[in-house]
Amino acid sequence: MSDQSLNVVPLRPDQWDESRLLPYQLKAIDHILAHPNGMLWEDMGLGKTIQVLTAFLRLQDSFEVSGMLVIAPLRIIQSVWVQEAQKWDHTRHLRFSLIHGTASQRTAALRRKADIYRVNYENLAWLTTQVKHHYLRLNRYPPFTMVCYDEVTKVKNSQSKRVKAWKQIIPYFSRRIGLTGEPAANGYKDLFGQYLCVDGGARLGTSVTAYREAFLKPLGYQQHGWVVTRTGQKRIHDRVHDITLELSAKDYLA
Repeated sequence: MSDQSLNVVPLRPDQWDESRLLPYQLKAIDHILAHPNGMLWEDMGLGKTIQVLTAFLRLQDSFEVSGMLVIAPLRIIQSVWVQEAQKWDHTRHLRFSLIHGTASQRTAALRRKADIYRVNYENLAWLTTQVKHHYLRLNRYPPFTMVCYDEVTKVKNSQSKRVKAWKQIIPYFSRRIGLTGEPAANGYKDLFGQYLCVDGGARLGTSVTAYREAFLKPLGYQQHGWVVTRTGQKRIHDRVHDITLELSAKDYLA
């Protein structure tokens, strides 16, 4: 079934409308709207997807953004975003395009008219090349001016090929939002790449070497790896808290 056919599903009796959004979900939506570069640390089950979709619609309606690019693991881009949009009356009309498959299929999906484009992290380097060659080189903007990193921890390695390529075009997105339930699963040392992709280095810098020197210390006498110092963790938290909203399932789910 194509993405286009999913947009003509009849309205179901149990379809949800925007009035059923919960107070904490509205809080998250307001956070996205208030912060062009924002981060949501939010547990699974709280509705991150519909929060971003609703915020995107409001930004699109006010002409602040055109389309949105969602970057996520393959399983998520294949089903989760479209299925969630179909559950809600105010988002079911959105048009989706899946950038996946062969090179020609990905190119066709990138050029297809849509509201939301989805790509997996493994194709970020390829997409960067396409955007630079087919749009930016010609002084044209790509069909999306907002980007959402679903499971933003996938870009924690700032030295990876995907992040090195992607950071070249981060400034061309007027809106960036990162989503994750476990931002610091391995400690605050992994936050550098995540925030680099969200705010372009405004809070934690653009150099991983400088980041390590400022907030971390070598692990072990042979310096195999890094660990955040006690003061470093607090300083990191202080620097990113203004664009970061934390929501815990234990506070909102019975």
